[in-house]
Amino acid sequence: MDAPLDIVWSRPLPDGAVPSTVTVSRDAAGRWFMSLLVEDPTIQPLPPVDTAVGVDAGLTSLVTLSTGEKVTNPRHERADRRKLAKAQRDLARKEKGSANRAKARLKVARIHARIEVPPVTRRAG
Repeated sequence: MDAPLDIVWSRPLPDGAVPSTVTVSRDAAGRWFMSLLVEDPTIQPLPPVDTAVGVDAGLTSLVTLSTGEKVTNPRHERADRRKLAKAQRDLARKEKGSANRAKARLKVARIHARIEVPPVTRRAG
C-alpha cells in the first residue's frame, strides 16, 4: 500500500516483537480485522491452579458462573434482538440473488455483529 492504514489497536505490541504472520479478514458485516502472530520470549507459563469455574450462557442472564454469580444482559440487547427478528423476516421475503436481498443480508449481519458477545477475557478490563 502507498498510504498507512487507520488501525485501531486492541493492545500494544510487546517491545522488540516482530510479526511473523499477518492475517487480514473481513466478516459478514463488512468489518475488517487484522491478526498479528508474534513470538514474545518474555512470556512465561502461568503456574497450574486447582480451581475451575463453569460458564453457562443463558437467556435471562448473559452469563451464569458455577460460583453462583450472574452477569445480567445489557438493556439494549432486547431492542437489538427485536431489530434482528424484523431484519431476518425482511430478508426471508427477498428474492434470492437480488440486490435488495444482498442489502438485507448485510443489515442482518450488522445487527448480529452488534449483538455478538465478546469473549470473557476481553471483558475483564
